[in-house]
Amino acid sequence: MPTYKDPIKNSIYDPESFLEGIEESCSAEITEYMNQRTEEWKARGKNKAIRSSSLGTCIRQSYYGYYSKRESIPITDEVARRRMYMGFVNEETQAKILGRMPGHLHGVESIEQNQFPVHLNITEDVTYTATTDFVHEYEYKDNKYYIPMELKSTELWKWKEFKYHPYHLKQILLWMYYAKEKLHLNVPYGVLMYTKRSSMENKYVVISCDTRFEKMSREVQKYDYWKPWLDNHVNTITSSILQETVPPRPTDVPQYICSGCTYLDLCNRNANHNE
Repeated sequence: MPTYKDPIKNSIYDPESFLEGIEESCSAEITEYMNQRTEEWKARGKNKAIRSSSLGTCIRQSYYGYYSKRESIPITDEVARRRMYMGFVNEETQAKILGRMPGHLHGVESIEQNQFPVHLNITEDVTYTATTDFVHEYEYKDNKYYIPMELKSTELWKWKEFKYHPYHLKQILLWMYYAKEKLHLNVPYGVLMYTKRSSMENKYVVISCDTRFEKMSREVQKYDYWKPWLDNHVNTITSSILQETVPPRPTDVPQYICSGCTYLDLCNRNANHNE
């Protein structure tokens, strides 16, 4: 096929050029969107805090992240970037759907209000920040109730043998823990929601704080079952930071998380944050 200098002529007479244009436009859109999200993450990360997203994944990652000014390893794999982009698109779509429900939906207003962050000051130097994708706020009989939601999108091949990811569950559990145990908010339950990208079908895991919810047809996880783990996890990271001592290396973190970690070199040397 001949190549013309005129891009319009190329599109008309060269299908290959037309298809290449689609791919280039797709990459450009994803790059622009990911750069915007990266700047938002950097803006949030300027405040020194223990973050639930890393604490639920790896306690050492949370410890190093609290002190370090290192930037995250950029995602360069195009397939991984497109998956992330589709995850963000899913969140934006679900925001429109969830916004139709009664009550006030937190998580769609602005960067600062996004994900309804729960901030908790342990000492003057130690702050926790827990986030979840959306929070429904309801007012009933002069009381306020908060229902957190963590949204994930998944591939078709995982759908038939659906199983929630333990790190996704721990992330929403940490938000519920801070909200309930430390800030004393009314949180009757939480929802971990998975969406199949190809058809917008949803599957749910309900994290129940009330025995009345435990006989549902949906999968239910008991908050009280996880509370000892939450107590231990939060106490361990708090003690480690106050004493500036590296917490024990967890044994249940998958290799793919370790290999992509910004702090892998420090962890392998069992080094402290200031090394």
